[in-house]
Amino acid sequence: MRAAEPYGPSQPPSGPGTQLPVLIRCGHRSWLIPVLLPAAVVVVEALTPRTFESLGWLALVPVVAAGLCGPAVTPVFAGLAIVAYPGLNNVWGTSHGIEDFLLVIAGCVLALPLSVFWARAAAYVHHLQGGAATG
Repeated sequence: MRAAEPYGPSQPPSGPGTQLPVLIRCGHRSWLIPVLLPAAVVVVEALTPRTFESLGWLALVPVVAAGLCGPAVTPVFAGLAIVAYPGLNNVWGTSHGIEDFLLVIAGCVLALPLSVFWARAAAYVHHLQGGAATG
């Protein structure tokens, strides 16, 4: 006979040496990551040589928001990335070209359905956990 598990499927493990994923630990504060990411891109852009173009990394902002914040907030971060790119592109007096801007737009477009798929998968897992807890 198997020994009973110390925690059920709906309870996260807790104990010494058990590390929970960052999203479970941060909870509703997970939106801070896509908020701080553009600041990191600006710092990298300012501290690196002009030949190193990092503004295209703004494409990561809506993708990260899609995975952490869900479909309601992802369009906000996508819009911010699209609006921020042209302004930041002119700050240092160099133009990075249209291809980086198109990369940011592509990241925004891909992040929107990704956020919906992620939300559906999370709802499905929540549904399965509810069924397992009652059974």
